[in-house]
Amino acid sequence: MNKDTWQRLPKNEAHKLVLEHVQTVERLQFEDYDRFKKLAALYDPNGNSGSEESTGFITENVVASNVDTVQAAIATAEIRARFMTDGGDWGQQRTARHLEWYAEGLTKLHDVDAKCSVAFGKGPGVRGTGIIYVDLNAAKDDIVVEHVLADDMIADNRELRGGGRLRQIHRRCIVDRDDLIAQYPKHASEIENAYSTRSSLWAGYRPIGENQIVVLYSWHLGVKRKCVTIDGCTLLDEKYEDEGFPFARMVWSERDESWFGISLAERIMGHQRVLNKSNWQIDRLVERNAVPT
Repeated sequence: MNKDTWQRLPKNEAHKLVLEHVQTVERLQFEDYDRFKKLAALYDPNGNSGSEESTGFITENVVASNVDTVQAAIATAEIRARFMTDGGDWGQQRTARHLEWYAEGLTKLHDVDAKCSVAFGKGPGVRGTGIIYVDLNAAKDDIVVEHVLADDMIADNRELRGGGRLRQIHRRCIVDRDDLIAQYPKHASEIENAYSTRSSLWAGYRPIGENQIVVLYSWHLGVKRKCVTIDGCTLLDEKYEDEGFPFARMVWSERDESWFGISLAERIMGHQRVLNKSNWQIDRLVERNAVPT
């Protein structure tokens, strides 16, 4: 058996290769994460991803105006689960109706509509890919619904070449050590001794606090495996029976052989550049009391 990949390692040993794999994909796809940073700066020049150049030249933000408009339109739509009963009898149709009521209640309980609206704006609107994580929290016996930035996802685009299918995906989270120890008390010493500096400059702009640690959540569909790892330790290693990943994905426009899509901001960034230059020229004319001829 090939044991040169993390998913083929024995149980509770995935940490020996999963961090290396994630760092390799991250390095090969640096353009993706760098693009997320630049597009986020176009939308919010004064945010953590902003630069002096973007802050100084954007006086009329076309990107933000368009993204906010589209997000506002999407926010009016409600998300509903439908249970199809074509050819079913009366009892099945009644059961389906009750299941729809139950699903609608869960949607409101977990504020799914609002989270999807935010995910659409920050995802397809700005970064190209909006992601909602939906899974079961076994510890609390509850459903987890979270918006995840594309910056936090590691998907190997090499698997998609030639019409291939994505077989594995990873989510990176920055978690407080104390919270992680409370969740995995049996691994308290490993969590305390875990080394996070190697990942502290992930994507170049995601600093890690003194008491924080990088946690990787990994899924593989081929060997049906789910792992939670940190540097030097596997916190969770269990069977994963689902046919797909626990993520709902939204894209503005698909990008060839890439899991990450093309965003609205990316489509109109050329118009933003032209407007920035035009406004800069007008400002210079006004400052010099010039008359254009």
